[in-house]
Amino acid sequence: MTKEGYLKEIARETAKMSWPGEMNNIVVAGTKAELEKYFTGPEFPIEELWDGTSIAYIDYEKWHKGQTQNISKHVVVKTDKKPYVPVAVSAKFLNTFMHQLMKYEKFRGFYELLHLPLDSRVIKHKDIKKKCEELKITNAYTIDYDTYKNVQEGLKKLLEDYTEQLESAGIKLRSRIDLNAVLWAGESKGKKSKN
Repeated sequence: MTKEGYLKEIARETAKMSWPGEMNNIVVAGTKAELEKYFTGPEFPIEELWDGTSIAYIDYEKWHKGQTQNISKHVVVKTDKKPYVPVAVSAKFLNTFMHQLMKYEKFRGFYELLHLPLDSRVIKHKDIKKKCEELKITNAYTIDYDTYKNVQEGLKKLLEDYTEQLESAGIKLRSRIDLNAVLWAGESKGKKSKN
C-alpha cells in the first residue's frame, strides 16, 4: 500500500464514521456517498494535513471557510420542511469529519483550532443560548457563514470561561470540541435513561 492509498482509506473511514444521523432528514439521498467521494478526492487536502503543510496550520479559519464552501457544492438540502442553508450543513459535515480525524495522531497539530459541530442541543444549551438568541438563531442549519462564525467566536470565549473555572482542578480545555461534554452530552444530565 502507498502513502496516498493509506491516506485515502483514512479519509474514507473518517467520512463513514462522521455522518451525523440527523442529516438523513436534512439532505437528499446520495449525499453521504457524495461526501465520501469529496473527502477521498483531490479537492480535500488529506496529505497536506498529514504532512503538516496545509494552510490549515497557518490560518485555520480561512481554510475552514474555503472547505465549507467547497463541500456546500456537493450538498443538496431538502427544502420541504425548513430553509436549510447548504453552507451551514456543510460546516457540520466538515467539523464532524475533523473531530473524527483526531483519532489519528498525525492530524492532532490543529486540535486547538477545531470548531465545535453545531446542532440544536448546542444552540439551546444555557451557556450559549443567549448568544444564539441575540443572533436570532433557531436552527443551526439555517444560518449563513458569518453568523456561524459568530457562534464559534462565542464558543471560544466560553472555552476560556470553562478553562478558568476548571483550572483549580488541574483541567485545561484546549479546543472548542472539548466543550462537547458540557454542551451536548451534558444536556441529558438528570434525565432518566430509556435503557
